[in-house]
Amino acid sequence: MLRDTTVSTRLYKATEHLTIFRSFLILLERSGDGRLLLPLAFALWLSPVFTSATIRQIFLGIFLACILDLAIVGILKVAFRRPRPHYNRGMLVVVAPDQWSFPSGHASRAIMIAALLFHLLPPISTEFAQLLPSSLSHLIPTDLHRLFPETLKDTLSADLSPEFRVWSLMAAVTAWAVTTAGSRVFLGRHFVLDVAVGCLLGFLEALLVTRMVWPSQEVSEKLRELAVTCGRFQEGCSLDEIRRTLGI
Repeated sequence: MLRDTTVSTRLYKATEHLTIFRSFLILLERSGDGRLLLPLAFALWLSPVFTSATIRQIFLGIFLACILDLAIVGILKVAFRRPRPHYNRGMLVVVAPDQWSFPSGHASRAIMIAALLFHLLPPISTEFAQLLPSSLSHLIPTDLHRLFPETLKDTLSADLSPEFRVWSLMAAVTAWAVTTAGSRVFLGRHFVLDVAVGCLLGFLEALLVTRMVWPSQEVSEKLRELAVTCGRFQEGCSLDEIRRTLGI
């Protein structure tokens, strides 16, 4: 434990004065916050933008997985009650378990999401790839295209295969997950052991979710229809219209 605290302190001290680097780490911290990921997954599940029931099922699954993660991490934090590093500053404590350090919830959530996508996306790569840019040129502002030579323009405009697009996304998500987990030590929020156990916990949660918690497509669609209908009722939709929508 002494070596854990010593290594953690040295890593924090090594980057303590790197302002730009720490700003990037804070951005990662916010991106892995459960207060962002939970409502984001829920909103994407309900969004009319996604017409594929399979894609919506993934968003609901991630939403439920995040709830499970918050529950497990909260219980473990209260059970172990390991204080956070004494040099931890500027962190907002929202709920009581946030004051404890072991394990890292950011690390577990990030690794869990990456593991879930690695498990779920390859079988539906053709379908999911339709949501991603078909060429690199779509990622670059149109005004900048004229600055490139013709040979480079042709390369950027070439169509990317669905598999390449999906694997590129998963590589980006993996990089996000790993750097988000590591940021917890560099920001002084956690010790190395907290993050290591959080990463392991994320893998185990992904296994648990895919085997026991993952919703079927039918359940996902029925729950979504119910949620949308409840929203319509709050907006003044009559009970008769709701019954017709639900088929009851």
